[in-house]
Amino acid sequence: MDFKKLDDRARVTGKTLLATISVMSDFGTLASDVLREYGIDQIDENAEYSYELRSLMHHALLIKYGQVALKGLGFQASERGINLFQEVYKKRDEVEANFLSDNLELASKTFDELMKLWVDIADSWTKSSMISTLSFGLTLEKKINFEYVVRTYHANKTYQSSYLEGMCIFMLNKIFGKYWDLEFVKNEGAGFIDKGFPVEFYTAKFSKRAKAQSTEVLLLKQKSEFREELFKNVLKDIDYLSHQVGKYIPPQIHSAILS
Repeated sequence: MDFKKLDDRARVTGKTLLATISVMSDFGTLASDVLREYGIDQIDENAEYSYELRSLMHHALLIKYGQVALKGLGFQASERGINLFQEVYKKRDEVEANFLSDNLELASKTFDELMKLWVDIADSWTKSSMISTLSFGLTLEKKINFEYVVRTYHANKTYQSSYLEGMCIFMLNKIFGKYWDLEFVKNEGAGFIDKGFPVEFYTAKFSKRAKAQSTEVLLLKQKSEFREELFKNVLKDIDYLSHQVGKYIPPQIHSAILS
């Protein structure tokens, strides 16, 4: 059998691909279905694979359950990879008192340091997990105090931006959410395509909370919101299937199955 050819200009490690499959396991066989379509029975964590496999897995999820599923998946992926940013969390704990200070200049300087450290680690991870001659990675630009623009260049498709948003929302809330409210949005129209891959820009804007909030409660609330929106999409899928099945079986049997 001839399988579709994949773009090999950029590759991901087998370890990265296995992590994607693991996170997507809650959504059934969507990830493994993509692998079968390309004749892959098993992933070797030490091997390299076309970045398109990961993109196609995300696309399958997007088509079935919408943008919220992809954003929630990014959130969950960051949650599972929390150890990657331990250096940032340690540094944040060391300078936590600065966030309680009335000295905004001190708080702003602390923000700058932590944001730079976060982007540097994310940039290093991107470069290590995506194998290519292209200069993939992240950069940071400060606009004003407590407002930044994050530039991303990944071996992704444009439809994967929701996944990246979900990842960033988790990480930035994990770092700053105790004292600072986050507004994280994609700068629509600012991005462009470079050598077939999207260069995208996101604005991260922080405002100080009136009182401290538990980071764990904040992240749990955000996850619950993703799940609630996702559940609505799942119910739509069930309603459609129920309608289709109902055309061919007696009403009493249909009601029993639906129950």
